[in-house]
Amino acid sequence: MRKGKRQQEHQELSLHVRKVFEENKACYGSPRITVELQAKGFRVSRPRVARELRKIGLKSIVRKKYGIQTTDSNHIYQVSENHLNKDFIAEKLGEKWVSDLTAAAAAYIKEKAGLILQQYLILQIVR
Repeated sequence: MRKGKRQQEHQELSLHVRKVFEENKACYGSPRITVELQAKGFRVSRPRVARELRKIGLKSIVRKKYGIQTTDSNHIYQVSENHLNKDFIAEKLGEKWVSDLTAAAAAYIKEKAGLILQQYLILQIVR
């Protein structure tokens, strides 16, 4: 029995998708494979490549961009003096102030004028 034109195209695409996937050590997903195939002259969309990947049972390896980062105690920067020394009890209101500058301290907010760097500084009055 003869295969139709569409079946042949699907089979050829499947072979090329698998080839690009394996050439790139299973790290490429549908967006990158689509770009590679389009550069080779194939007229394919990302959803079509994604369907082919699912159909043949391939899934890209997702690698973390950042590893574990711990505190670097051996730096050249000046270390501020610890004035409170874990004594957070204040005699009067406003005597001791504590601030917390966390990872959320610098958040980019997209607005009409572009990206605006907004800093959050959380101040607490310790009583």
